[in-house]
Amino acid sequence: MVNLVKQLRQRGHDVTLVAFQPENEDPYPDCETLWQDAGATLIKIDYSPDYNEQMAAYMKAAEVYLVAHAAEFDRVVLDSWFNMIAGIKARIIGGTTYHLAQLDPVFRPKDSAKIWEAQLFELLPFYPIQRIVPSRADAALYHERYGNKCAVLPLYLDNTYHQATFEIRERNPLRLVSSASDFNIPHKGLDFLLESLNTFKDFPFTLTLIAGKPIQRDLSMFQFPIEVTAASSPEEMVATLGQCDIYLNTSRKESFCFALAEALAMGMPAVALDSVGNRDYKDGFIFVENDEDFLLQLATLASGELRQNWAAKGKESVNSYTLAKTVNAFEGIIKIG
Repeated sequence: MVNLVKQLRQRGHDVTLVAFQPENEDPYPDCETLWQDAGATLIKIDYSPDYNEQMAAYMKAAEVYLVAHAAEFDRVVLDSWFNMIAGIKARIIGGTTYHLAQLDPVFRPKDSAKIWEAQLFELLPFYPIQRIVPSRADAALYHERYGNKCAVLPLYLDNTYHQATFEIRERNPLRLVSSASDFNIPHKGLDFLLESLNTFKDFPFTLTLIAGKPIQRDLSMFQFPIEVTAASSPEEMVATLGQCDIYLNTSRKESFCFALAEALAMGMPAVALDSVGNRDYKDGFIFVENDEDFLLQLATLASGELRQNWAAKGKESVNSYTLAKTVNAFEGIIKIG
């Protein structure tokens, strides 16, 4: 969204970007570089250590802002389910309001006390609004599940990934790699990845985890070498991925799996579990529909020739994900330009 706003401004559109900041937090935690020069309207809200109270504060602040200012804009784009709730409460949902849905709101809580909350969130997609989703697979899912007709905004990959060259190496052990801004989120699949690899026999390997936040679990118990590192820019990410051999993705719930697509754009062979967000370009990597086949499929990439074939397929599968196409599509969807 931030990069989209910057590009729209370069094309001459007058765009206001609104964000909210709890009183005791730094602006834009974990993404200062991205938001630099974004010219955001930053609204302070009360801080609460309780997650539910904090989210309620976000929604209330968004509702108050929308009540006061929505009429000033030709278009309003709500970029989360929480902001959509604020839009409903502010009574601004109409022909010039759009909802950018980056995740399906359906979730299955482990805490039975949260079941009612999950059931209420399941109702949100049925609320009539002009919805934008980031993949064709997402659009199909919303149509099947909720009867929605969603516009598809094809997302983009930084040119750094498209322009990178990747070397297929014959070496032993092979270097496996996975990345996530926060591996602590259950649907990112770290538990499945580690537990599966701990049983992987007759395939010498090391594992690199590129994490944006500290991993909150003990990694010393596993029977293979694990390196944890970080990358703060596309250039650093390309350099780190370039030292590895096979990209692994075990995330289970993504609307568009950027990390996997970035590796493919470099020409890196990859293995990934089925997730809605990677179905649009699944011809570019080993697509594992049944979790129990993950290690069997990974083992086939011991062959350098097979890795070379998948590398070429991967680049081809994501070569259309460019910034210009994303901005063009967005202008068409919200009818500007």
